[in-house]
Amino acid sequence: MSFKNWPMLWKVFSLLILLSAAGIAGIAYTTHQITLVDDLASAIINGPSASVTYMTRSNRYAITIEMSIYKSILADNEADDAAATQQRNDMVRLYHEQTDLAKRATPNFAADIDAIVQRLDNAVTTACATALKLANTDNSKDGIAKANVEMAQTCGPAIDAVSKASTALNAKFAAAKDHQNDAVAAVAAWTAWSSLIGFLVATAAVLAVAFVAVRTGVVAPVQASIGVMAALGRGELADSVPGTERDDEVGAIAKSLETLRGQLQEAERQRN
Repeated sequence: MSFKNWPMLWKVFSLLILLSAAGIAGIAYTTHQITLVDDLASAIINGPSASVTYMTRSNRYAITIEMSIYKSILADNEADDAAATQQRNDMVRLYHEQTDLAKRATPNFAADIDAIVQRLDNAVTTACATALKLANTDNSKDGIAKANVEMAQTCGPAIDAVSKASTALNAKFAAAKDHQNDAVAAVAAWTAWSSLIGFLVATAAVLAVAFVAVRTGVVAPVQASIGVMAALGRGELADSVPGTERDDEVGAIAKSLETLRGQLQEAERQRN
């Protein structure tokens, strides 16, 4: 059954459904975009931002490793030396744990993180080896002095270089975070504008369809029926009533007018 034959209530209801469908589509699109923004924001929090935290912690552990070597140098008994050694081993373990977390958070920076970890390991096992050897074998003032010189010239700078490299990498994380923040802001702005424009366009389209449908399917036929009634009032009975083929309320009016026209024609014939 064509639209023009639908009952008036169905016509109104169908236009309302069309408008509602446009609104639901807009809501669905906006919801999808909001989810996308949320995912992007989560990626920032769990990615570069998290890596900054992990690498900052690892930096703190690297500094503690250096301090534990100084403790070993100054230890004058086995208990103090064992405590310093335990602290150093714990800090190395924690350093690796934090850098592993940073790699999982930002896998695209894994190579940079591995390079820094390798530098830390080399500093502990190579650059600081002489200072640790002196700490373990010579507790004299001369041995302590030599170990301190070794720390100042070799071990300390090596660990400080690791800290500087971590700080530089954190700057890269910050830049990546800023880039992702810009992307989130762009998606949010696009979502706001596209949702607004889409809703306005969809509403305008539905209203245009409603205008055309009502004008051609209701107003025009009703105006034609009014013209027929005016013609019948003037005694013009020759022209048939348009719209009698319709099954809606307009068709019912047209059929009634056509019946009336027939009755008037019959009455006219009887008078003549």
